[in-house]
Amino acid sequence: MGTIIFGKNVELDYITDGAEMECTFGSMPCNLKTLTKKIVIGGKVGCTIKDNDPIANEFNFGVCSLTQKPCSSLIKLLEWQNAKEDLKIEGASALTEESTIFCTQGGKITFKHSGQFQENKVTTGAEKAKSEYGKASEEKAKLQVTKVAFETSYDICSDDYGLLYEEKNEEGKVIDTKSQDESDYIKTYILEDEGEYYHWLNKRSNPLDDRKYKPDPIPITFASSESITLKAILRVVSDKKCDSTPQVRVTHKTRDKKKYEFKTSNIKQLDDENYEITISSTNLPFEETIRYLEIFELLFEYSEDGKVWISAGTSRNTLYITWKKPLYEKFLRDGDGILLNDMQIIGTKTKKELILETLLWLGCKSGKGKNEKKIVESIFKPFEKKKVFRARENDSKYLSRRFPDDGLGYWRGKSALENGDKNYDTFRSVRYLLREGEARCQEFTDFFLHLLLTQGIDIDFKNDICYIMMKVYSTNIRNNVLFSPVSYEFSVKDAKFILGDINHNEYIVDGISEGQGNKEAQSTFADHIWVYFRRKAFFDPSYGNKYSEPDSTLRNYINKNLNNLFLRLDDKKNYRYPMIFSPPKKFNGYIISIKEIIDYSTYFISNCL
Repeated sequence: MGTIIFGKNVELDYITDGAEMECTFGSMPCNLKTLTKKIVIGGKVGCTIKDNDPIANEFNFGVCSLTQKPCSSLIKLLEWQNAKEDLKIEGASALTEESTIFCTQGGKITFKHSGQFQENKVTTGAEKAKSEYGKASEEKAKLQVTKVAFETSYDICSDDYGLLYEEKNEEGKVIDTKSQDESDYIKTYILEDEGEYYHWLNKRSNPLDDRKYKPDPIPITFASSESITLKAILRVVSDKKCDSTPQVRVTHKTRDKKKYEFKTSNIKQLDDENYEITISSTNLPFEETIRYLEIFELLFEYSEDGKVWISAGTSRNTLYITWKKPLYEKFLRDGDGILLNDMQIIGTKTKKELILETLLWLGCKSGKGKNEKKIVESIFKPFEKKKVFRARENDSKYLSRRFPDDGLGYWRGKSALENGDKNYDTFRSVRYLLREGEARCQEFTDFFLHLLLTQGIDIDFKNDICYIMMKVYSTNIRNNVLFSPVSYEFSVKDAKFILGDINHNEYIVDGISEGQGNKEAQSTFADHIWVYFRRKAFFDPSYGNKYSEPDSTLRNYINKNLNNLFLRLDDKKNYRYPMIFSPPKKFNGYIISIKEIIDYSTYFISNCL
């Protein structure tokens, strides 16, 4: 029977494959999957102290109560304790039901059942039925939830969607290159099984669905006004089949007082082993609000008599709840047909509309309140810190370029004038910003507007912006002298144009300017653009500045954000929008203090005058 003796009158069982474990901080038990061995105990493979690999041995206790994060994403194990030292299986000490192991988070893992008996591999429901009703668990069918597909309007994709994917080893050497079609699928957060697509699988059968490509849990999204409908497959995992079609119920597992309630609307038997269940929520617990549920866990239970309910396992997802349904039809499309710039994305496999995850993650994580004004202000909060991070910025598996310390960059790296991407102007877009982590003012402005559209907040890309552009003249008279051509540039605080030491017709740029993720961003410009929400309030994502409705005037913006202007005189004909790359380059011209400017229209073209 596999029984061993530890001292007087104490019987202990060896641990075998499938033994049921529990963690002091876990939300659910799990079964130990041992590594392949030749030695068996009671017809099953025995377990040893070498079975402490979280991935290979499939340790997963649901949600950790200490971290409130998925166990599988954090778990690291120490060494097994209280093993049977004088019994070796392939050179390693055998485990017994008294063996324990600790997680580095502090959780203590113990055995509930040794795994030697089939009934012990089943969780508590069957045992409860046996004790309360006197029916042996083996007399009842055992069901397990294996697949879940949510009826979402949109699926979610990585910010890298559309990039050719290269798999690299630890040394950075490319070991495999995925085709464009494979790359697109890898970057779409859905799972495939037998030609159908799901948002949760008990086992991922498709190699392209591996966790090194797609996160666990898979993210999904619904609007706060939408009921949640899902289809699940429950499979019979016992020799005993169901005598009749089972009843199934689903519970939203959470400590939150607000939670979804569900009702099963249909149960269809597919074959002797599989049942398809359609389930819908009956309430709207988060209506008119925004929520980010990092762990959205559903408990499935079944019953053959309506009296005894037995656990069929749990599914886990990340749930983004938007304020209203995203205004996807208003997402930007590239007029030149460059699909990599389009914000309207169609999945290559499912043909379903996709939304980049950061648009959901940043908006749902930051968004607070029930009215439009407060929601917009709360979503802007990360921009005020000048460190805006993307979803999964800290995880190298899901983003090709990462900036875990600085976040998204303004006029940094590929978007900079010097040593930047020479093709930047061709592909610059919100897609480029979220793929490459770099952008200029137009893209940061469009990015913030897309965050609002994703929450169902209507915007207009023409009217919900403010721009200034320096006038460029072919001729200009200053001090009764004719110059041709002439252009203006402005310096951003805390930089300014100053007179040169020798020639007072020369200038240099003194000081630096801090933008998003870049303490030394470009400091001189011929134009700028930011959000003018509802033509009432300024939000400048590039610099993290916002203004109340009375203060959102062009005059106030210029006074607070610009230091001075420079009237640049150039010998080159038709030279428009000259940019100063960096000090100490010098050019002929005149410095004009902001305080000197009375009529802004003399120098600026703007839609906010």
